[in-house]
Amino acid sequence: MASGKQTPRQKMINMMYLVLTALLALNVSKEILDSFVTVNNGLETTKLTLKEKMDATYGQFSGMAAENEKKYGAAWRQAESVQKVASELLAHIDQLKVKVITATEGWPVEKVIGKDERGRDTIINLALVEKKDDYNKITELMIGSEPAKPKEGEMTARELRTKIEAYRDVIKQVGAKNPALVAQVDRVFDLSDRADASGTMNNWESINFYDVPLAAGITILSKLQSDVRNLENECVGFLMGDVEGASMKFSELALVVLPVSNYITVGDSFRADVYLAGYDPLNHPVVELSKNGTIDTVKMEVIGDKEVIPIGADGKGKLRLPGQGVGAKEWKGIIKFKQAGQEERRYPFYANYEVAQPNLVVSPTKMNVFYRGIDNPVDVSVPGFSADKIQPSIDNGSITKAAQGYIVKPGKGSDATVSVSGDAQWTA
Repeated sequence: MASGKQTPRQKMINMMYLVLTALLALNVSKEILDSFVTVNNGLETTKLTLKEKMDATYGQFSGMAAENEKKYGAAWRQAESVQKVASELLAHIDQLKVKVITATEGWPVEKVIGKDERGRDTIINLALVEKKDDYNKITELMIGSEPAKPKEGEMTARELRTKIEAYRDVIKQVGAKNPALVAQVDRVFDLSDRADASGTMNNWESINFYDVPLAAGITILSKLQSDVRNLENECVGFLMGDVEGASMKFSELALVVLPVSNYITVGDSFRADVYLAGYDPLNHPVVELSKNGTIDTVKMEVIGDKEVIPIGADGKGKLRLPGQGVGAKEWKGIIKFKQAGQEERRYPFYANYEVAQPNLVVSPTKMNVFYRGIDNPVDVSVPGFSADKIQPSIDNGSITKAAQGYIVKPGKGSDATVSVSGDAQWTA
């Protein structure tokens, strides 16, 4: 433009140039508006996909809590609180979209909101909105005339910010034990003042909704909904994983019959615990047996000499203790188990057993003496040893296995000694 003294005609040309420049600056090309439509459609699709995923997750979580309230109940109630605030915030943002579109287009609400092919509530596709480049109504409704001081009240950007902050605080509280989730929430919902496109510091409300075309404002709202759904998914997934992480996961089950004693006497009862035990054939525990019976129950460590017990393919420690020395015995140890991504866990175990000198019992079943020339039935036993583990013999006559017990045929002498061999030698 020329400087110095100007004719009225030149002044008019200059003014028209300024107006044209301003109009060009305010004009948003069709290509940019179409890009907002494409991005918004993608965000809407993502939002629906996440909703279906969350519905499935909530259904599974609810079922787990119903089956095992003690284990999952508290976590499920936290998940319900997340579901509630997320649903309320998503619904509020949908109401904002409806309000802005109806005010801009002058349409009735029924034209903007309806049902999709699956009967779900949906908002009109942004491609069908005519005044996509209008920025007056969204600015008027959500910010007001002073961008530095966004207006207060219902359905404003300031109210939206308050609701987002409340949602952010709930997620951070519920996920407090997950630093990565807390950091993600702060990063996604950073509502602090920052520099706008011109480099001027501005507030979150005006940066997003002051003098922006309707298509951009709706897309921003859809992006916020997608963020809400993503964090909801992360938080509820963490709650489920936190409960499961505190439990050991096993891929196989085995029936265990644990008798109180393998030896009973007449009139006594055989007693045993019967239960299912889980194990992972690909992740065996480590079983350490204390050789001197000392366990540090604070550090969960074996003190002194120890022996690592071999583990079979079924995940069971194969413990073998020789019966040395008569009397009461005690054995102690530590079981160590570590899952991928988890800290090692240690559990002490204790047991007692008694070593007694075995006694040979030879009982004639019909007479207290042996008669020559006839079969003399005899019961021969050693308490603690099964019949197939012993082999009786007699020094005066013969002893043979019968259907029940043994048959003795005495020799010429008046005395007979019965001996039994097996893991040891006994005589009666």
